[in-house]
Amino acid sequence: MLLGWIGQVGPTSDLSANVLVNRLQRTGVQLMRLEEDETLPGRAAASMAMVVAADTFGAHLRFQAGDVEGVRRSLGRAETAVIEVLRNIHDLRVAIGDADEEEE
Repeated sequence: MLLGWIGQVGPTSDLSANVLVNRLQRTGVQLMRLEEDETLPGRAAASMAMVVAADTFGAHLRFQAGDVEGVRRSLGRAETAVIEVLRNIHDLRVAIGDADEEEE
C-alpha cells in the first residue's frame, strides 16, 4: 500500500511522508493487541519502538515545516516511548532471568 502511495505522489512528497508516519503509528497499535488484558514485554517494547520511529519522523517533518511547538510535542512523545521501550526490554530480561527486578 505504501509503495502505491509513493508511486502516485512521489517519494519526497509531504503526503508520502505523512502516510509513512501514520503507517508506523498503526503498526505500533497493531503490535500492542489492545484487546488483550496484558501485553507481553517483548511485544510492548516492539510496539513502543514503532511509536518512537513515528514520533521522531513526525518531529523531523514538523521541523522542516517550521513548527517548533509540534517538534516539541513529537519529541516529548518519542522520549516517553523510549522510556517504555527500555522498561519493557528490562522486564523481558527479568522474565528470562538475565536481570533482577528493580525495587520501586
